Amino acid sequence: MPTHIEAQANPHTRRDFLKSVALAGGGFMLGVVLPATDRLASAASAISSVGVWIRIATDETVTILVPTSEMGQGVLTSLPQLIAEELKCDWSKVRTEHAPEGALWGSRLTGGSTSVRTRYTSLRRGGAAARDMLIRAAALTWRVTPAECVAAHGKVTRTGTSQVLTYGQLAPLAGTLTPATDVAYLDSLLTPDAAMEIIGKSVPRPDIPSKVDGSAIFGIDVRLPNMLYAAVRHCPAVGGTLKTLPAKPSGAKAVIALTNAKGMVNAVAVVAADTWSAMRMAKKMSISWNTPANASQIESGAIHAEAVQLMSTGSAVVAENVAQGLPASDPQSADAAMASAVRTAEFTYSLPYLAHMTFEPLNCTTLLAGGECRLWAPTQWVGGCEATAAAVTGLPRTAIKVTNTLMGKGLGRKFEQDFISQSVQIAKALPGIPVKLTWSREEDTGNDQYRPMALGKVRVGLDTAGNIVSWINRIVSPGILYQRGTPLTSVDSQAVEGARNLHYAMGARRVEHVQHPCPVPVGFWRSVGSSINAFIVESALDEIALMLGNTDPYQLRRTLLSHDARALRVLDTAAQMAGWGRQMATGRALGIAFAESFNTMVCQVAEISAPTTTSVRVHKVWIAADVGKAVNPDTIRQQMEGGMVEGLNAALWGKITWVNGATVEKNFNRSRKLKMSEMPACEVTVLETAGVPIGGVGEPGTPPIAAAVANAYARLTGNRLRSLPMFPTQGGMDDD
Repeated sequence: MPTHIEAQANPHTRRDFLKSVALAGGGFMLGVVLPATDRLASAASAISSVGVWIRIATDETVTILVPTSEMGQGVLTSLPQLIAEELKCDWSKVRTEHAPEGALWGSRLTGGSTSVRTRYTSLRRGGAAARDMLIRAAALTWRVTPAECVAAHGKVTRTGTSQVLTYGQLAPLAGTLTPATDVAYLDSLLTPDAAMEIIGKSVPRPDIPSKVDGSAIFGIDVRLPNMLYAAVRHCPAVGGTLKTLPAKPSGAKAVIALTNAKGMVNAVAVVAADTWSAMRMAKKMSISWNTPANASQIESGAIHAEAVQLMSTGSAVVAENVAQGLPASDPQSADAAMASAVRTAEFTYSLPYLAHMTFEPLNCTTLLAGGECRLWAPTQWVGGCEATAAAVTGLPRTAIKVTNTLMGKGLGRKFEQDFISQSVQIAKALPGIPVKLTWSREEDTGNDQYRPMALGKVRVGLDTAGNIVSWINRIVSPGILYQRGTPLTSVDSQAVEGARNLHYAMGARRVEHVQHPCPVPVGFWRSVGSSINAFIVESALDEIALMLGNTDPYQLRRTLLSHDARALRVLDTAAQMAGWGRQMATGRALGIAFAESFNTMVCQVAEISAPTTTSVRVHKVWIAADVGKAVNPDTIRQQMEGGMVEGLNAALWGKITWVNGATVEKNFNRSRKLKMSEMPACEVTVLETAGVPIGGVGEPGTPPIAAAVANAYARLTGNRLRSLPMFPTQGGMDDD
């Protein structure tokens, strides 16, 4: 076994470094807290545990184990960059891996664009602590003070001499030392921005070669000796249950009834010798279901009609109430300002349910044997998997071992636990046998935790100078958090995300949310509420520009953002990139939209044409993004482009239609996506602003694009598209 250094970042408090040091095999372990300066998402209690180990081998390779899940967002590169910068190692020697199973790593939640922004300081401290130990080991070897030693590129040099020791040579001695525990001291070791050599650089991603040559292991690639394979069939209607367990098909190994989180038996699993056989058997099985009484009400037209009624009469929770020149405590202040306005207008927008449709369908492999439950899963929440498996099996959390594999996209869907629970239930029925459950695309799309539908109405009041003196935004949607237990009297933060705390200078404003009671299960879709509300807000601003006598929509935003230098720079950068104001070719137009989400400001400009009355061609998209501090610019560009494409697909064609409690769209043949030939050119400028919290990058590229395209379309054709998708009749990839 090679000698190694192991440094772990695993915060359980916000006080100080863990004092204990565990020694094994010549290595060491140290714990690093998440400092108070690291901003957490709203689910702080679920994501506050972070773990990364550093292993330095005698062959000079540095292996950094990452606890968060890699789903294409580059976390196996960006998090190690934070460590490697402060460790002062040679990036060409760095290897990265997903961390192994175990409670040591905490809950290990990956979502909300939190991976880098909640760990930026703590992981750098971990790297600095490890470097400090290597320097002290060199000082002891040379019998000099640590101040006479300098670490760089995987080596420690004695100042003023030619004496050099490599990290691999120093690892055995460094592993016997006690790590520094003073946070102020470690902060003094952190590299100034101007001296950084790895953070802020587009270093190669270590995970890419294996994805290119096919050796990468995604969840769907897991193979174990004597493994069986399972497929699932759900009740086709939301809320339906199994009436009778069907007979086992010829050739099947087992047929198992499955219970959901509400204790309802709503699905049946078929276990066979291979996945294709299991899926074929599941599809052909004759199953009797109990259809819920309200199934006929779960119909797209009825859902929308109820939203329209709730828009007028529904009880709302006020999410934001800001007054200007009126008593701030007066909930009617925005109404009073509206009443005094010389000109008023209202605009209504609607958005459909959306499925995640990750390229890798839901899957999980489980083995229940020897008093342990082992899972191999492409999951965004390892801690959730541990809790789910413990609840299903009755085993203690310490007996649950989860290996998080690579993911073929996550988008928030693989945070959920339904497929994990089903996999464990199947393994419980077949103890001692590893079983891989894979959902078919039809089951995946038809039984999602969907992005909520939404109906939004913006009412605006203007004064004689055209200033916005009143802004009232009322949103009707099924709240994600409401469905998961948040009291209806509280604000569902996900429902109003992107609608409140806007950067635009306005007068009195109010944002309110009305809960839609539709029982369709909803969940976290890429950029969550911002993907809905940016379309509403940014479309309304363009309509206001039109109200003001064809005022340039970019100039209107400039005026509204003139007090906010950071936001204004993002807006101006995107407009300048696109050449806003230039003479456009015949049949072309530009649209602009700005949004902040996850501490990152993004402005997008889309250039479009409309070759037919039922189509749009997006030729190019310019994106300016201020992320606060850029860790890996190439990754940021990739995520901005990918997020934009996600939002563009949804804006043009994305929808889930409901009939009798079931989805109409089941596969890509009914869910149109961009073809390679339709992919717009994309130019991304990454901006930084010192002194602001670091922003996320996985999701902020999605929110602005729908409005940018809709705004361009209105500018080109005079037709305002207020409902998404823009072209709902173009359902499938084979429609054209």
